[in-house]
Amino acid sequence: MNMKTLRYALLPLLLLLTGCEKFLTENPVSLITPENFFQSEADANAAVIGAYEILGNANRTPDYRKYYNFSTFILNDVATEQMVALRADRLELHNYTFSPANVHFEWVWQACYIGINRANELVDYIPRIASMSADRQARYVGDGKFLRALHYFNLVRWFGGVPLRVRATTQVTDDVQVPRASLDEVYTQIVRDLQEAETALPDQVPLSERGRATRWAAKTLLAKVYLTQKNWTAAAAKCREVMESGRHDLVTDYAEFWKVAKEGSREHIFSREARNAVAGSLYQPFFTPTGTPGTPDTGYGVFRILQPYFDAYTPSYRKSVTFATQYTSPAGQTFVFPFPACWKYFDPTRLNFANAEDGDNNLPILRFADVLLMYAEALNEAAAAPPAEAYAALNRVKARARGEGTPRRTPLPADVSGLSKDAFREEVYKERSEELVGENHRWFDLVRWGRLVDVKRPTAPAIKATHVLYPIPQREMDINKALTQNPGY
Repeated sequence: MNMKTLRYALLPLLLLLTGCEKFLTENPVSLITPENFFQSEADANAAVIGAYEILGNANRTPDYRKYYNFSTFILNDVATEQMVALRADRLELHNYTFSPANVHFEWVWQACYIGINRANELVDYIPRIASMSADRQARYVGDGKFLRALHYFNLVRWFGGVPLRVRATTQVTDDVQVPRASLDEVYTQIVRDLQEAETALPDQVPLSERGRATRWAAKTLLAKVYLTQKNWTAAAAKCREVMESGRHDLVTDYAEFWKVAKEGSREHIFSREARNAVAGSLYQPFFTPTGTPGTPDTGYGVFRILQPYFDAYTPSYRKSVTFATQYTSPAGQTFVFPFPACWKYFDPTRLNFANAEDGDNNLPILRFADVLLMYAEALNEAAAAPPAEAYAALNRVKARARGEGTPRRTPLPADVSGLSKDAFREEVYKERSEELVGENHRWFDLVRWGRLVDVKRPTAPAIKATHVLYPIPQREMDINKALTQNPGY
């Protein structure tokens, strides 16, 4: 089933799982639980769609559905030197004046654990469907393990050790007083899930299933986990598998990658899929400055690129694609922006839709440029000096950023060679900052590099060393008395 139609597929699933078999009828309502719901491959497919739906939905209520549609930008981009978002709950993240009561911590926590429970249901119940072949069961369970690993990987980086739930919660009476697992325990589970997923998931998915993970998505996410753990050799090896797979590569023109019509290209490895009213995205209006003529709702101007970051960004073809400082509408109206706008998610083919939350833009969660940069970083960190393969990977990203092979080629960023290990590391840092801006990577990168406090202090004097972890949400502390709070909160 096409992931673009997930809302319509998810609705009957949600009704079933909540026991609402018939509405406003005199007949008794049958209790349908996960134990008796999973009877056929069609049931398994509906559950898989529900598991992927948690990544984001056009309907932003309840609030946990803002996950990859909104809150990840607040925690991973607005909380850095690259971006700001106006309104108290968002400014708290940017200024590092937040408390455990900030809504974004609760929203992502809820989203992750709802997603984990849906993934656990796939893992627990699909093997019981007698009518499914073992291969089909393994593939669907692989979806569950990939998603479970993704959610736990986000949680452990944001909050540290968290409660580790690997069995489906089926009753409200299930124990909620679960203490935090250690970092090692959470990472062990993440690695185990991804190692099993990479063997169970398919080499590729048909267009009708676009949005589901492949083995290359599992390998890429596993490479990122290893990189975060500073397991440089293992990270490089996983990146190399993806690079040599023949399935993924860079799109030649950076601008082409961001066109909605080109979504699903070889560079896309795993994305949060969107399709207007079915499972739309907010990215276009939220990154478009307020008052922009001829655009959805004339722009919301929520996410704003900071001028110092924009000014320091290497002048290049990539910069001209990534940002805009003004816009001329199809009617000829020119609007000069009050701040630089991240233009990656602007879709000129859809300017007039009734609901500004109905965007078609996907959010790339894993893409091939990231693989190249992870590979370059891992090889450099594992050696006394950067090897040739590290230069080759880094310079491929730089060449594309210059617009090589396009009519708009620029001199910068220049290829590098003959650098020390430290100098090469700085090149990787800068290239990741510029290539992946506005894609939910920056905060994670700064934390794992040990640079968050130094980089962020000029725009957030209140930042402290303990801010390398976010606080456990206050609501969760109130409900689960077995939890302990992170230092500094």
